[in-house]
Amino acid sequence: AKEFSRTRRLGEQVRRDLAALMRSEIDDRRVAMVSITQVEISRDLAHAKVWVTYLGPEAGVQHESFAGT
Repeated sequence: AKEFSRTRRLGEQVRRDLAALMRSEIDDRRVAMVSITQVEISRDLAHAKVWVTYLGPEAGVQHESFAGT
């Protein structure tokens, strides 16, 4: 259980950091319509899944999940 709460805390921190990076480093007004809703980190900390929500005028609300290392 302790490891689970650690990965949850790290996921929340990664979510906050990614959101801050998107605001400060990407100069594209479309990014303002994107929010990172969840980050799930594997127990071995090698992988993360990032859930992104995009609110755009052309398609309503879209939900995407990106997996990466």
